[in-house]
Parts: sequence; structure tokens; C-alpha cells
Amino acid sequence: MNKLFSAIDTLQPVYKQFWKDIAAIESPSRNVEQVNKVVDFIVAFASSRGFTVIQYPDLGLGKMLTVETSTGEEEGTFTFMAHMDTVHPMGAFGEQVVWEEDDWLHGPGCIDCKGGIACAMLAMEALRETGYCAHKLKLILTPDEEITTPTSRDFIVEQNKGAIALFNSETGTEGKLTVGRKSVFKVKVEVTGKAAHAGNNYFDGVSAIKECCLKILAIEALSQKGGTTYNCGVIHGGTVSNAVAESCWFEVDIRALTDKDMHEAAANVTKIAENCTLTGAVGKAILPQLHRPPFEASDSTLAFFDKIRSVASEYGLEEFSSQIVGGGSDVVFAAMSGVTAICSTGVCGTGTHSTREKAYIPSLARRAKVMAAVITDYFKGE
Repeated sequence: MNKLFSAIDTLQPVYKQFWKDIAAIESPSRNVEQVNKVVDFIVAFASSRGFTVIQYPDLGLGKMLTVETSTGEEEGTFTFMAHMDTVHPMGAFGEQVVWEEDDWLHGPGCIDCKGGIACAMLAMEALRETGYCAHKLKLILTPDEEITTPTSRDFIVEQNKGAIALFNSETGTEGKLTVGRKSVFKVKVEVTGKAAHAGNNYFDGVSAIKECCLKILAIEALSQKGGTTYNCGVIHGGTVSNAVAESCWFEVDIRALTDKDMHEAAANVTKIAENCTLTGAVGKAILPQLHRPPFEASDSTLAFFDKIRSVASEYGLEEFSSQIVGGGSDVVFAAMSGVTAICSTGVCGTGTHSTREKAYIPSLARRAKVMAAVITDYFKGE
């Protein structure tokens, strides 16, 4: 293992620079031109490092990629996964997009998820260069994770079929790995009332805004700590302040631990939407065409976590505990393929989805060592 860890330390400067380079290419979701610039850079870099790179068609939000080693001697593949898009609009970080400060790297996507791309490739190259050839290694890269993965879901499922295990190199937290994630399910509630002059005919009107407020209070009252939560984060209604509002709508963000809980929550919102308090008001719920299901903490995921925790502790890399979090990720689509998956194996940092986003630079090599060591020892003792 010393040879492997030494190789990671030697390669670290190369991958640190690669990390900085791809973070400096701003790539907001839906900005296809910028996302594909990241694609082009990764293709050129990975090819120069001796990887096999396969590009897949752009389905409207950017190309998909796999970065692979040659076929292994034994059946099965270890997969890694990360995404190339970010939440930040162009220019959000100013003229100097990426910068270092002490042991921290600042910039868009430096932890979510471009650091994860660098971390996975660092582990893969170090394994290859130190003679690991038992199994093929593959990094799956997608362009649209931050907008609920509308174009690459099937790609993720297909690329993970038959894999031994997946490391989803999403944002890391010191000492934590993610074994479960809540759903991301957004319901739009629309209410129609009756318009009236606010001064002359106030009591003739039926305020859609008032009805929406009553519904929001009822919906958010269902939220439970440690369970399903309902967040009404957007509301829009009315036209002018001197008229009773004829229309109003709001959006509910539902986070649930299980698929059953998610569907029960959707039914709860639908019932409240359709049953109005104000006479004359009419409400309805519009369920999403696409949503991110929950990543449930399965027995296989928990066993994989125990394996990672044991290996990381044995080699003095990191002491891990498991977590179940409210934010969604593409790991759920990988799990649909049947692969055993763990999430949040990427570089560690803070400020995700904000202009305070920063990554702890030493975690690049450390997390690469964790993943590489687990792969090396995966079948030990069996």
C-alpha cells in the first residue's frame, strides 16, 4: 500500500492543477457551450494521461463521458461518478474565478463537483501506475446533475450495470460518507379566486393569495424533524395591490427518506391543494414529470460503508461515520442499476452552492487514497 500512496502523493500536483483548470472553466447548468468546454478539457487531459475516453451524444445539456482504464483481468468494473455542471451563474466569483488561500481552493464547483473529478482520476491513475489490473476502472461524467439530471439518467443506469461498486465523488465532508439521501420532489400548487376592487367590493372578492397562505401553513405544519419536510420556497400571486388577487401559485419542495414516504407526501399536498378553506376558491396540485427519488440506505450500501471505514482506519487515512442527508444526488440513479454505491467520496470543503464555496486541498490526495485502498483490498479475506 505504501507504493500506491506514494504514487498518489507524486501525482497530486498534476491533479491539483487539473482541478484548478476545470474549476476555472465556469459551467452553469444549461450553459451547454461552457459545459462542453469542460468536456473538451477533460478529454484532452485524460487522453494525455493514457486513459481511454469515450464521448456520448449531447442530448441538449452537454456531452456525457466515460474515462476508463483497459479491461481488467477479472470480471467486473469499479466505477466512479461525478458531474461537470455547477449552480453558479457566469461571473459569480468575479474576474479571478479560482484562487488559493492557505490550504483552501476557492471557486465555482471546486467541491461540487470538479474536485471529485480530479480525486477519482487521481485514484485511477495511481492504481494503474502501480500495477493494479484485476478490474477495469471507469469514471462516469454527466452534464446536468444540478438540475435533477433530465438527460443523463439512463446513461448513469446503463454505465453502472454489472459494476462491483460505485464511488460517487460528490462533495465530501470530513469524517463522513453518505449512505442515504432524501428525495427531491417539487409540487406546484395553483389557486384561482375571484377578482374584486379592494376598496369598493373587497368582500365580493375571493383572495387566491389568502387561500395559498392558508394552504402553505397547513402543508409546512406536516414537516417532521428526521422525517419528511415540506418547504414552500416560491410564491407568486396577484397583479396590483388595490385588487383582490384572482390567482396565486406556490411551489413545495418535498424531501422524504423513502419512496413510500415521498408518494404519501405528494398525496398530502394534493389533498390540501384541492380542499379550499375560502368559499369560491379552487385549487389544484401539479405533480412533476421528473423528480429525484430517495437513495435509501440499503444493506449492501451499509456493508460497503463498513468496508470503507475499516480500510480507511487500518491505513490511518480518515475515521468515518455514516450520514443520511436531505440533498439529492445522482447516486440514486446508479443504485437503480443494482450497483452497490456510496456517496460523498470527493474532496472536502464548505459553502456548497454559494460564492463562499471552498475546498480543503489536502483532502484531494487523502480521499484518492481511501478509494484506491478500498479497491485494492476489496476482495481481501473473501
